[in-house]
Amino acid sequence: MLRGGELDGARILAPAFVDLMTREVTRDGLGREVDRLLDGHYAIGWGKPGPTDPASPRAFAHGGATGTRLHIDPAHDLVIVYRTGLWAHPGQAIDEVLMGVYAA
Repeated sequence: MLRGGELDGARILAPAFVDLMTREVTRDGLGREVDRLLDGHYAIGWGKPGPTDPASPRAFAHGGATGTRLHIDPAHDLVIVYRTGLWAHPGQAIDEVLMGVYAA
């Protein structure tokens, strides 16, 4: 997914498929938040960065119920895997890790 469907020089997924799966399908977020900057943005099966996220517009992520998140940003050749295994884990800790990585 990071390199458009290629791994070690071998084509695994077609670039068009990766583009389709990581292209935002929501428009201006889902509209669930009072503050529009906090609205959720999504591709097919992946979360997309919102206007206040440090990630590039090409980034995409997927999280789990126990606070785990896979974050991929092809523009920065970056993959972050955050694992907790804790139910009801606050998302703030994950966001702080992402902010720290992008700040570095």
